[in-house]
This record gives sequence, C-alpha cells and structure tokens, in this order.
Amino acid sequence: MNITDEGILVAKFKHGESSLILSILSKNHGLQKGILKGGMSQKYKSGLEIGNILKFQKRARIEESLGFFKVELEESYLYKIFQYKDKLLALAAMCELIAEFIPEKEVDEDFYELSKSTMIVLQKEDFIRYYIHWELKLLEKIGIGLDLNKCAVSGVVENLYYISPKTGKAVSESVGLPYHDKLFLIPELFKNINAEISAENISESFKVVNHFLAMFCREYHKKMPFCREQLIKNCMD
Repeated sequence: MNITDEGILVAKFKHGESSLILSILSKNHGLQKGILKGGMSQKYKSGLEIGNILKFQKRARIEESLGFFKVELEESYLYKIFQYKDKLLALAAMCELIAEFIPEKEVDEDFYELSKSTMIVLQKEDFIRYYIHWELKLLEKIGIGLDLNKCAVSGVVENLYYISPKTGKAVSESVGLPYHDKLFLIPELFKNINAEISAENISESFKVVNHFLAMFCREYHKKMPFCREQLIKNCMD
C-alpha cells in the first residue's frame, strides 16, 4: 500500500533509538499512523511540531501494518501563537482529542478542513468561539452530536432553550421548565458562533461539551486530554 497526502501532525512517540511513530490526520485517508525513520534527527526537529501541516508519503506492505512515512513540512501555524499560552493549549488540545478519539483511517475531508481552518484562526483574539464550535463537530464525528434543531418532545422549532443531558437533543422552554434543574441551558455560543464572548458563555459551553465527552470516555475507556483541561482552566482564570 502506498499513499500520498497532506495532513495535520497530531501525535508523535519515540520508536527505538532514533525513529518516531507519527499520527497524522490526513485529508483523504483519515487518521494514519506510521514510522518515520530517523525522526529524532536534527533534520526533522522544527518540522515535526504538533499541529504542523505535513506533506507525506506512506508505504506499507499490507494495509493493516504500521508502515513507514516520508514527510516534509507544508505549513506551521505554531510560530504565530507561540507567545500565547491559551492558544497553544487550544492547538495541543485539538491534536490530543483527534489522536485519542478519532478512529483510524476513517475518511472525512470536511472534518479535516474544519480542523485545519480552526488551527488557522487560533491566532485571532476571539479564537475560543471557533474552538468551541470545532468541539461540537468533534462530538458529531464520534457519534454523539447534539440535535438542536427542534424540541425532542413537541417537535417545535421555536423557543428552544434546554439540552437533554441523556440524549443531547433540544427541549423548548415551555416543555423543559418543570425539569429546569435537570437540563442544560443551550449556550449562546451554540446558537450563534458570533455571540458575545463572556466567561459565562464559555463556561456554559464547556460544561455541556464536557458532559458528553465524559460519556464517550466512560463508554470507550478513554481519558480526557490534559491540555484540554488546562485550556478550560486557563480560560476561566
């Protein structure tokens, strides 16, 4: 098997004395893992930062084997944000979430392009709104996407106010009011990516996403990425 593609470097691990195992979210071939011989050498030092966009070739004797990479740097967004702790944490959190939660070799060009464009806008002052919407798409990608288009009980599309913590579906204000303390409020940032950025909006958004990511972690024995936890803590300080 031989493939040529571009992708986001989301993880790397030492392999043997001088090589690395890379995880790359590719545009046309999904999440790919493989060995880069000599990956620990000075030649690759700057090009293999997590979050870099790489052009790569992968060669494997059979599709199920790990295979070997040849890579070259296509683009790096790290240098534009390296002085900002919160933006670096967001970039690292995205890569950790992809590496940990996305199934291997599942092709999704739209999710790849969204991930790439989100990494680009991390340099913006209001980057967190785009990051939160990326996490919503991640939930959808792993099979627990929220349905906020109509009330799960009445079917109405107006006055949607709550989210069911069990189903992830919207509930109208009138239907959900008797169960107010058992439901999530729909965060303003979920309704409108251009909504006001406030500590309350950010906190409510992460509270909802945390709940559903935690459900996924329990079911599939995953761990919540450390950098994501630090990102949330940093945003709340």
